[in-house]
Amino acid sequence: MPIFTKPIEAYFSEIYGLEEVKRILIDACRSPQPVSILLWGPPQSAKTLLLEAIARYFGFNDGTPFTLDRATPAGLAELFSMRYRVYVFDEIDKARPETLRVFNEAVESRRVSFVKHKTSIVIKLREDTKFFVGANSISVLKEKVPEVVTRFLDIPLPPMTFDYFREITHLQLSKQGYTREQTEIIARYAWAKGFRDIRKVRELGKIYPGGRVSDILRFIDYWASTRNALQWPRNTALQTQNQSQSQNQGLPRLSEELKRISQKMRKSLGSS
Repeated sequence: MPIFTKPIEAYFSEIYGLEEVKRILIDACRSPQPVSILLWGPPQSAKTLLLEAIARYFGFNDGTPFTLDRATPAGLAELFSMRYRVYVFDEIDKARPETLRVFNEAVESRRVSFVKHKTSIVIKLREDTKFFVGANSISVLKEKVPEVVTRFLDIPLPPMTFDYFREITHLQLSKQGYTREQTEIIARYAWAKGFRDIRKVRELGKIYPGGRVSDILRFIDYWASTRNALQWPRNTALQTQNQSQSQNQGLPRLSEELKRISQKMRKSLGSS
């Protein structure tokens, strides 16, 4: 892993709010002790953004957390044989129980033992190894391997609110030349359409830099209409509906605002 090129605070600067969570993560990264941190909460609660910041700081896997949904016990053990100082994993609740048991052993004892081609293999990790991991559901983890949760300091993350989504949309798109007014329009339209993954917004900003609002709104409109037509994934659509009922209370006159934005978008598209 490369030598740190800038202070860790710089890696968290693009993440809005969650100050207490960022504070303890920064302190955990700086601690000389082996630490194990579990971030858990619903989708779009900034887990991946926080884990990406840590991965970039330590130079882990080119700044991208590993996922365990398709990992095998032998494959995970091989990764641990690299003896990295830090391991960053996301969505560990999607791992199979047998893979989670290998993972649990690594976190508990900083070693793993497994059988490969009828040969018993033991891998020792560094004594100061740190683990930073994320999960959508802590209850699913407990069902698969109950003891794995007890190995971590678990940090719950709240569901995303519109205010948070608006600010982080601005932080991401302002780097691509968008003004506050433009990011406000995009945030309101995306939120109303259920397009609430900030990573997707970030990628759209890269594709359409320089304030190309109409292009971003056009794609969001396509995404939302196609998703609704396919009714996929049904559980995510239901979750979005339930979240909208509870979280949109603080969003004044959203229907009128959305209508105004749609009219503005159609006018912009018509003149382009």
